[in-house]
Amino acid sequence: MTPLTARFTRALMTLVVAVPMVLFFTGCGGGGGVTEKNYEKVDTGMSEADVEKILGKPSNKSPDRDFASTIPEGGKAVVYVSKDGDKTITVIYVGGKVKDKTQSGF
Repeated sequence: MTPLTARFTRALMTLVVAVPMVLFFTGCGGGGGVTEKNYEKVDTGMSEADVEKILGKPSNKSPDRDFASTIPEGGKAVVYVSKDGDKTITVIYVGGKVKDKTQSGF
């Protein structure tokens, strides 16, 4: 093996190990998850895409019945659930922007 080939192989092996580790520890770019700190980052007027950058992909869970009755006409409630399933953040969007939010399990 030539010195150049050995150096290339070593660099390639470093990437093969480093890239999966970076993706794992950053959550694969799917946001920081459902935490109290991230709940505070979600502000009125943010877009759904901006919220997903913070909280990650929403679940397919429906909002609590009592909370669902507070959704304004034309709005929708989206529920984000923590990986352990114990914590939730529900965001109400009207016209594609955050109108209200609530949390439970924190």
